[in-house]
Amino acid sequence: MAPNQQVFPTIDWLLSDAGGNRSKLFLVGSDYVYPWTVHLLVKGYCSEVLGGKAQILGFDYLPLEHQDFRQTVQQIKDLKPDAIINTINGLGNISFFEELLRQQVAASETPVVSMSVSENQANVMAVEPIQGQYAAWSYFQTLTTGRNKDFVQRFQAEHGEDRPIDDPMATAYAQIYLWKAAVELAGSFDPKDVRAALQSGLAIDAPLGPLQIDPRSHYSSKRFRLGRVRSDRRFDIVYESPEPVAPDPFPQFAFPGWSVDWSKGRLVKGEPVTITSPGSSIAQKS
Repeated sequence: MAPNQQVFPTIDWLLSDAGGNRSKLFLVGSDYVYPWTVHLLVKGYCSEVLGGKAQILGFDYLPLEHQDFRQTVQQIKDLKPDAIINTINGLGNISFFEELLRQQVAASETPVVSMSVSENQANVMAVEPIQGQYAAWSYFQTLTTGRNKDFVQRFQAEHGEDRPIDDPMATAYAQIYLWKAAVELAGSFDPKDVRAALQSGLAIDAPLGPLQIDPRSHYSSKRFRLGRVRSDRRFDIVYESPEPVAPDPFPQFAFPGWSVDWSKGRLVKGEPVTITSPGSSIAQKS
């Protein structure tokens, strides 16, 4: 997913009436390039696009598989954000949500929207710390379309009803069928012919909805969906974008001068953009 298909719609929803008009954000993530990039984009989106309607009160980035979130959660309590954007990856999520529960940071008051917690991650976590929290994806297993119901039924018949399906799985499944459709259209297995077919406006109906490759970026247009964790560790879909969101891998407020158009075989480079760890607002205050 491009950031404008996941991160920006999350902020827009939080600012809406349905999202609780939440404009004071805290960012927490694992200490590697994806959370650093999200921080850069959220900061720019809040200031440049939203004109300061949303603000970042603080942030913290911890090593992968970090387990001790006492200081992070205490900072959240001190700063009193009204929403948390979470880019923690892996098992650190278990400790983070358990610490929020331990320090009584309730989902109803300060919800967490996660960018990496899906059905498979939720399935290995205790229910109480995560129930009522949110995740931002394009797909949730609970999607009620006929196409998805058939997909879930066939998957569970093969692998068992206790095995959940999440966005990365549904996307990988759809990729195979995009390739299949491109091969059939091209009448060839040659990668150049398949690529040309994908760039022709080819679209398929996948479990996550209609998918069409953008010939410029090679990302696909897809709907944004926001899910809330329920007691069975599945997600109720509380918001869905009205239409598929076209990808924008280089938002100009963050990557000025950068663009891509693979239909013409080119990447245009703008000014160098340094994406490194922003450190920790905890460390900056100590």
